[in-house]
Amino acid sequence: MLGKLLKYELKSTSRMMGVLYLAVLVVAAVVGFIARGMILGATQGNAIAVVISGLIYGLLIVALMIVTIVMVLQRFYKNLLKGEGYLMHTLPVPTWMLVASKVISSLIWILLSIAVLFVSIFVLVLTGMLGNGLFSVTDIDWASIDWTNIFKLFRQLLFKLFVLFFWFILRWQSVRLQRAIKYFTAY
Repeated sequence: MLGKLLKYELKSTSRMMGVLYLAVLVVAAVVGFIARGMILGATQGNAIAVVISGLIYGLLIVALMIVTIVMVLQRFYKNLLKGEGYLMHTLPVPTWMLVASKVISSLIWILLSIAVLFVSIFVLVLTGMLGNGLFSVTDIDWASIDWTNIFKLFRQLLFKLFVLFFWFILRWQSVRLQRAIKYFTAY
């Protein structure tokens, strides 16, 4: 049953996140092509275009992270505590399974957002540097890259994000518990 809960949770949030992921990747490619034009023929118009497109890309990356966090928190709040929560709790599953599906789907979206961020940076660099004589994929010695350090840094980053995510959830739940205690002790 956890699989079905997770499937419908991911399905309900995929529309918004999919569009945002696609927009980030497209804008990264566009910024890379504009930057490549700036490198080849530097004019004042190209410089302004690079700055504006880079600003749009930066704002889109910030929006990606903010939308991911807000969507995660909103899904927890609306689907478990508001009107949708009433229907969710009528399902023949234990409460821990409902919460687990929310936590797993939230973790999936956070990891996908981080992956899209890295892929967009890769696309930006690749489209900006290819084809102008400055850089070629065949020039890279892929065997000499120290992948163990890259994966170690990535694991550390994921662990820190995982801890931060659960800290936010626990903090949010502790505030709710404090309010409930204050409410029940008032009478």
